[in-house]
Amino acid sequence: MVWLGLTTTRLVCLANRIKYVKAIKEETKQNPQPKLSELQKKEIKKYFDQYGFKNVSTRWHRFYGGFNKYFSTRYIPQDLFFSHIELALNNQEYGTLQDKNLLRRMFEDVPQPITIMGKIGALYSKDGKIVSKKKCLLECLNHDNFIIKPTTATYGGHGIIKYDICKDDRLGDYQKLSKILDSYNEDFIVQKLVAQSDSMKKLNTTSLNTIRISSYLRSEEVVILFSIVRFGAKGVFLDNISQGGFYCQISDDGSLHKHAYNTDKKTISKTEEGTILEDFPIPNYEGVKELVKSVHQRVPYFKMISWDLALDTNDMPVLIEFNAFGQSIDFQAITGPLFGEYTDEVLDITKRFKENTTRVNIIKVLKKKTHNNVEIEKIDRELANV
Repeated sequence: MVWLGLTTTRLVCLANRIKYVKAIKEETKQNPQPKLSELQKKEIKKYFDQYGFKNVSTRWHRFYGGFNKYFSTRYIPQDLFFSHIELALNNQEYGTLQDKNLLRRMFEDVPQPITIMGKIGALYSKDGKIVSKKKCLLECLNHDNFIIKPTTATYGGHGIIKYDICKDDRLGDYQKLSKILDSYNEDFIVQKLVAQSDSMKKLNTTSLNTIRISSYLRSEEVVILFSIVRFGAKGVFLDNISQGGFYCQISDDGSLHKHAYNTDKKTISKTEEGTILEDFPIPNYEGVKELVKSVHQRVPYFKMISWDLALDTNDMPVLIEFNAFGQSIDFQAITGPLFGEYTDEVLDITKRFKENTTRVNIIKVLKKKTHNNVEIEKIDRELANV
């Protein structure tokens, strides 16, 4: 079984390599970038080689550096991130903590969208108590509208529905809503819409426009890696880029950069609402950063987290969700190297995690094949010092 585990790991890495080589080819095809020089390629490979990553693909460096007009060896290739770095930083055993049904319990003092009802497994719940499906449906009918969304794996806004109640046909709403809830094969949550900041509405009035902010937990502090604002296309209620939305980088002072981009890297400097992006101020940005730094410390199982927050009518942050796995790092095209000045530190953590995982697996194999514990301990010490 141990060898099976090692083989599976290698296959996952290979699959990621194939997947993201295809992805970067498509990116470069849509947005051609200047080729790297041979010297630049050597610098990149030498940099990652010191952390045990041989023959790293330089395609992502070409794309990010070209698009950003800034060459750096520290851009993180996506196959490397998803095969090694994310697993080294974030403990998979606690992945279920991302479930949105658990957010209220984990961060009960942090403002969040009001939950109408939820479903975990086969059980419906309201206010933390198990109730019947009928009672949940009737509760939903007491609201004008609400959001239904899966509580895990909501990448790209898939599975998220905005439902408007037709007051003149309660039976029709009841039956239609019942079918919708039955269509969810996994857990879901039903929440009231967030009344958002007037300032954020200026980016797009029909969507809940959110701040995606990525934080990194170090030994004695939490630092912000990057932050962007996401806003939907006109007439669309989702702000997700895959649903036609845009994203724009936020500066340290809370002001927006000059351009926003969609999934195809199309550039705009003014929203469809007519709002000029350059220097547009995100209200209470310092408060958003401080909240993220505070709540990240409560989940130390994850060293890197991508948080999604909205701003309410008083410009106070509202936690929508957090992501510890499958985090998008494509934003390097505009924000620069993902981990910035902490890249060496992160790659060193990844190197040690990879070596330790390999060592543990080898020792497990030896224990299955021999009962000579003295010899096993000796080999274990030697591997630890490699």
